[in-house]
Amino acid sequence: MIKSLKYPILAMVLLGVFKLIEITMFDAKKYGSKKEYPDGINVESDDLGKKPNNLSVEKAKNQRVETGSQSSIRKRKKADSPFLSELKKTYLAPIREKLPPDGLRKDIFIRYYRHNKDGIGVYKLEEMGYYMHQKEAVETNGLGSNIIYYGDNVPLEDIQVVALTLLEEGIHIKSIEHTKFEWKSNAIEIGADASLINEPTISENEIRDFRKQVFR
Repeated sequence: MIKSLKYPILAMVLLGVFKLIEITMFDAKKYGSKKEYPDGINVESDDLGKKPNNLSVEKAKNQRVETGSQSSIRKRKKADSPFLSELKKTYLAPIREKLPPDGLRKDIFIRYYRHNKDGIGVYKLEEMGYYMHQKEAVETNGLGSNIIYYGDNVPLEDIQVVALTLLEEGIHIKSIEHTKFEWKSNAIEIGADASLINEPTISENEIRDFRKQVFR
């Protein structure tokens, strides 16, 4: 009986060996091709589990960094104001040269009603030599600054410098108006007006073409 089973068993073993060889050859063909990865790096199946090609990785990283840098440059160019740069050079610089080290101007000052929504951009004006008197906003709490008031004695250039700086710092100024209080003649006020919420933000061109109104 054992002899009669010998040949059928041998045949089954040989058949199993052929099937195993066939499956192995199929898998080698299937997984031996290139694989595509998200960063655009082609990796051979033989390289899986090994350190990736550094040149390919660095190239992909550099492409992402370059794209990010170009985006940042575009943002900086958009925020850059040639008119403000010129005012800083021809108007502010001579004034600041006459100030003591770390000194602030005394001819005019800024009254700032603080709004959390403004962030810290307003404080850039202190770095430019302006003295700031601050007070917490009460009636307009929750809004962001959107209006500038100026007094009779405030030079036009200072109004333009303040407005442009706030604009570049992301503060949406909607209006520039003359103050009705005579005792604020040497002040620039930065505040908020709820009636201006839906009004458009003033543009750089509008600030450049702005002309003071003086009432005495």
